[in-house]
Amino acid sequence: MMEATPLADPCLPVGLSDVVRRDGRAVHLRGQGDWARCQGAVRPFLGLHNGTMGSPRGVYQAPIDYSNSEFYGFSEFFYCTEDVLRMGGPYDSAKYSKAATVTTAPHSRTYHDQIF
Repeated sequence: MMEATPLADPCLPVGLSDVVRRDGRAVHLRGQGDWARCQGAVRPFLGLHNGTMGSPRGVYQAPIDYSNSEFYGFSEFFYCTEDVLRMGGPYDSAKYSKAATVTTAPHSRTYHDQIF
């Protein structure tokens, strides 16, 4: 993919450019900031398309009551919730989705401004 025609990436913040290099090739990306499309793009990697109603790769997972559970975040997830989304404290899935949607929305430059 040439730099003049970057590949649209729904998961990157709107307007953010990135270059991914692998095996001597470079792919130029341009962020679209589309939370819903990003979720759809990532879902196949979780193996959720196998008809098991939310069990990645067919491995059973007990239902989680997020309103009455402790969630421990590690690495990149923790960084995103703490530094980018400024959401310290207990995990709240609805609050996280809303914050991620606002942060990646076309009118928001929060993440981009923090990096640059």
